[in-house]
Amino acid sequence: MIVGERINPTGKKRLQNELREGRLDMVLSFAEEQEENGAALLDINMGMSGIDEKEMMLKALDEVTVASNIPLSIDSSHVDVIEAALRRYPGRALINSISGETEKLKKLLPLAKKYGAMFILLPLSDKGLPESLEEKIEIIDKICRMAFENGLTKEDIVVDGLVTTAGGNPGAGVCSGGGTGIYPLRWYHCGPLAGGRLGGWRLLLPALRRDGPAAGQAAHGTGECPQHI
Repeated sequence: MIVGERINPTGKKRLQNELREGRLDMVLSFAEEQEENGAALLDINMGMSGIDEKEMMLKALDEVTVASNIPLSIDSSHVDVIEAALRRYPGRALINSISGETEKLKKLLPLAKKYGAMFILLPLSDKGLPESLEEKIEIIDKICRMAFENGLTKEDIVVDGLVTTAGGNPGAGVCSGGGTGIYPLRWYHCGPLAGGRLGGWRLLLPALRRDGPAAGQAAHGTGECPQHI
C-alpha cells in the first residue's frame, strides 16, 4: 500500500501561505494527484506556525474526505489535534504516530482504541532515538504490550523501522533490522512500514479502508517499492 505524504506544509512556502489564508486549493490538488498516481492512503499534516493547527486539520479532513474516497492518516505531534481529528473523521483512520514517549503513549493508545484507529508505532523513547537494535526491540515490545492491554490487536499496529542513514550512523544497517520491520514480525506479526520517504511517498503494508478494517490486515512481506512519481 502506498501512502501519499505531500499534504504537509514543511518546506512548502506556497502551501504555508495558502493555509495562513485559510485556503486548501493545494491540499485538494495534492490529494487528487496522489490518488490518481496510486496512493491508497493520504497523510494529512497541518503542523506549522501562524495557524490554528486543530482548526485547519478539521477543515482539511472535511474537504479531503469529500474530494477523495481513500482512507486518511492523521499526522500531528499534538494529542488534542489527533483526538479532534479522530472524532471528526468518518472512517477508520491511521494515527501517525505513537512513540514510546510516556505521556503521549498513555493518552494516544486509549484514543486509538476508542475511535477504532490503526497506528504507526515509532520506536522512540523518552531518551530519544534507540542506540541499538536491542533497545529498539525493547521499545517496540513495550508499546505493543501496552497497546494489547488497551484492547488493541496486532492488526492495529504498523511498525516504522526508523532507519537512519549509514552516513549519520555507521551501524544503521544492523540497527534497522533490515529496514523492513522484520523484528516486529518475529514477535507480533505486526505490519511493517518499509523504507523512508520516496519523493513524498511511503510504502505501507497493512490494508486500511474508509469503511473499516479489511480482512488480513497484517501483511507478511515487504512488497515492491513504488516508482518515483
